[in-house]
Amino acid sequence: MSSGGASVKSIQALGDIKAALARYSNEATQALSAALQESRNTLRRLEERESSLQSELRRKEEAVQRAFAAFAACEASGYYDSNGNLHRPDCTAQKAAIENARQELYRTQEELKKVQQWHKQVQLANDDFDKVARRLSNHLQSELPKATAQLEQKISILTGFTSESLPGGSSQATESASVSGGFMPESNGSALSAGGLGAGLTAGIGSSKNATSKGFSTVTWQDAQGRSLVMRTFPTGDQYMIQVFNKQGLGSSQALPGRGNAGQANVLLERDAYTGIVDRVRLQDIDPVPSFSQSGIEDALLDRVEEIALQWGVREIYGDTPSDPNILQQCLSRGYQLRDNGRSIFKTLHF
Repeated sequence: MSSGGASVKSIQALGDIKAALARYSNEATQALSAALQESRNTLRRLEERESSLQSELRRKEEAVQRAFAAFAACEASGYYDSNGNLHRPDCTAQKAAIENARQELYRTQEELKKVQQWHKQVQLANDDFDKVARRLSNHLQSELPKATAQLEQKISILTGFTSESLPGGSSQATESASVSGGFMPESNGSALSAGGLGAGLTAGIGSSKNATSKGFSTVTWQDAQGRSLVMRTFPTGDQYMIQVFNKQGLGSSQALPGRGNAGQANVLLERDAYTGIVDRVRLQDIDPVPSFSQSGIEDALLDRVEEIALQWGVREIYGDTPSDPNILQQCLSRGYQLRDNGRSIFKTLHF
């Protein structure tokens, strides 16, 4: 119906805005962190140079003192002959050494003075930049999450309205085709096979505008047994719950239960303690229901996990080694590797 179409477009528009906000937040945080680091590195290099010059200055002062002492010793080496005539020594070299030592001392003093001036100016500029950086950081950490949360709430409301308004007919299939990045709708009779699902999801990673940094599109497909499956992603802060449902088991209301009745996975974003940037994604668990093990659910869940990582610009996914050998084999076939003596798995993504 017409209101359904409007809802789908609204979800897409809000999802695009969320994705743009997430990219801005991540890129701005990274740029801010790099600028702060470079500012600190500049101050550190100036401090190191100033310390080095102070040590050099002390050495040059000692050199001047030694030159004077050598000159004094030279003059003291003069003597009187038997007639009482004074024979003065030639101290030209010692006198020149004093002049050279003084010039070296002067050059070091001038360089130290310039470095101290630059150090002071850079420190003042750095203090001003820190104030601006703190304001921007507070904006990124408080205001942007509020805006994202409001968008997330609106997307959730629109998604819920669409789901409840469309009891599984052609409109439901239309929603899936509109927001899942080109999957074949159920209503046209071309169900996706279990083997083709993973490839379809992977093809959309990084380029789908529907997938946002905290909310992702609904994906619908049919397995080899003709069962209609729905995958949805529910974000809560830095936690993502990915659930797969057998639509036939949901009843006429289409209300989704608290746990996927066909499978689920849980993902946690891990942030750098200093910058707050998401730097790793932890796959906490992946748990397909055994009766749906040949339905492509493992591939669908892993595709969504990798999509989440790529949307956040994260290169590594890791987690405990799955106890189910079938799931472990599925992970290994997708490029995951074992480490920590087989206790954990990881995968490095390439953008």
